[in-house]
Amino acid sequence: MTVQAISSGRWTNIENTVFENYAVRSLGYGNGRFIAAGDSGRMAHSVDGGRSWVSVESGTGLAGNKFVSTVYAVAFGASLFYAVGADARMSFSVNGVNWTGHRLPGPTPPPSEPPPPPVYGEVLFAGEAGLKDVRAVVFGRGPSALDGRFVAAGADGRAAFWNSGMSVWAAGTGIEPEHKIKTLAWGNVEGGRFIAAGTDGAVYRATDGTGTQSWQRAGDSTFGDNTVNASVFGNGVFVIGGNAGRMAWSNNGLEWNAVDSSVIGDSDVLSLAFGSGLFVAGTCSGILAWSANGIDWEPIPDGGFGPGERVNGIATNGRGRFVAAGNCSAGNAGRIVSWYQRPMAHSQTGGGE
Repeated sequence: MTVQAISSGRWTNIENTVFENYAVRSLGYGNGRFIAAGDSGRMAHSVDGGRSWVSVESGTGLAGNKFVSTVYAVAFGASLFYAVGADARMSFSVNGVNWTGHRLPGPTPPPSEPPPPPVYGEVLFAGEAGLKDVRAVVFGRGPSALDGRFVAAGADGRAAFWNSGMSVWAAGTGIEPEHKIKTLAWGNVEGGRFIAAGTDGAVYRATDGTGTQSWQRAGDSTFGDNTVNASVFGNGVFVIGGNAGRMAWSNNGLEWNAVDSSVIGDSDVLSLAFGSGLFVAGTCSGILAWSANGIDWEPIPDGGFGPGERVNGIATNGRGRFVAAGNCSAGNAGRIVSWYQRPMAHSQTGGGE
């Protein structure tokens, strides 16, 4: 099903999307295509800057995207999209349209027994109570310029990584099991660094080689016990955002500085993005804000989301087009808003791409 957008000045507000009454939880961009994903395995793609969307078949069949519940995050790198979600589901695609479920290796059976069928996430994202949610995925590079890798993380401090030189995903080490990782980011500092953050204000930085990945707990994130929900890198700094309107920045991922986020108030920060020289933040109460340096923030007036609506994800093509997605306060209906270049009010006139 294809749904056309309703244009509104500089903003393009997507109504009655392919997500119907399912929340959009995440956004990604790569190879000229935006990908939106959310509850009940719903996914869609757009090639016109988020102004119209085509649904991706969901479910576990040969043609489906292999998700039956929430898709939490989407990333692009090395000519691949990766999506991760509930119950350790992972799926990859070269075009954002046709997806293949990635079954992580299971335990090796005794020699006398036949190998069991592979199970999503077994071993790397399995616990005593069953398969764990994978909440975040990102692509970046390790200290070696050739070490381009995807990193995924989620519940119980579990993390995994994969690069083109590896036949299977491998487990990262060092994240404390009491921490649920909610967000990952990669930044071009010190040869390239990953950060992971989540519950209890915990932030970790990866110290990694080509075939390994270990994590080091960062200093005070300034979040206290508040969860970190979102992270991004741009203009030489990492920026994180989370519950109670907390935000912080760092130039190395280890030492963090609190951000005055009074323009957001105590609304939970749910999403962050950087592109075209701008940081953009979205919250649980429909508030959006922008910054040129990640430290000084201004509100985006009339940002396309109403009070109480959640801005769960933001993505950009790096050339002036931003897309924000979430859900309405009533009925959990998915909402997607698109704008060009500096986000401003509806009354402003917009340019092309």
